[in-house]
Amino acid sequence: MDLHDENEKPNVEQTLNMPNRLLSATPTADYPSVANSLLAGVANVHLRRLQSVQNAAARLVSGARRHDHITPIQATLHWLPVRERVTFKTAVLVW
Repeated sequence: MDLHDENEKPNVEQTLNMPNRLLSATPTADYPSVANSLLAGVANVHLRRLQSVQNAAARLVSGARRHDHITPIQATLHWLPVRERVTFKTAVLVW
């Protein structure tokens, strides 16, 4: 991903916004939206890795440390945990 010309120095705003741009470009960030029907009946043990990826993404976007509680960070970002997001997206699709 090319954020600027080779001869031009990166803008501070571009540099600070880079984690958001990278996450929006990755399919992992929006994976539950694509695969809700596949994830709807999956046991929680199988969703742990996906939840871990979402937690890492939330920490990256917010600039939080590894040991900060993730629930308030996700609430600030208006992100649901993976299981609740799958349930919500499936309900919206059905209703």
